[in-house]
Amino acid sequence: MGLKTNSNQAMSNLYNYIREYSEDYLVYDYEIPAAEVETKTGLYKAIYKIFCEEFGRWNRKPEQIAFTEWAQGLALGGLFCYYYNREAVKDLGHILEETEAEAAKYTEEKAESLLTYLIYREISKEARKA
Repeated sequence: MGLKTNSNQAMSNLYNYIREYSEDYLVYDYEIPAAEVETKTGLYKAIYKIFCEEFGRWNRKPEQIAFTEWAQGLALGGLFCYYYNREAVKDLGHILEETEAEAAKYTEEKAESLLTYLIYREISKEARKA
């Protein structure tokens, strides 16, 4: 099957993944009104804004590198827990709809890196549309 990070289904899976692991945290811990994170644009903009406030704006590193460092600090509750207690290979394989054999080509480190990149790419792209 190969890496299909731009397929509509993979991007839909990624959105569902981001929403599942961040929406409650945004609403309850950051007190962002639920109505603001009901749409993909609202959800992604909220996450991007928090990243910029917590880590991004003052950091002199390239933004994607800063985002990865922020994610590795387990930002936003469960979204980035694949660095800590979930298996990034399984999460990425599910998002990309890969078989176990296809997903097994990634090491945990590679899967963490790719998953963080995909999350960053989608969030930053959507947040910059406005």
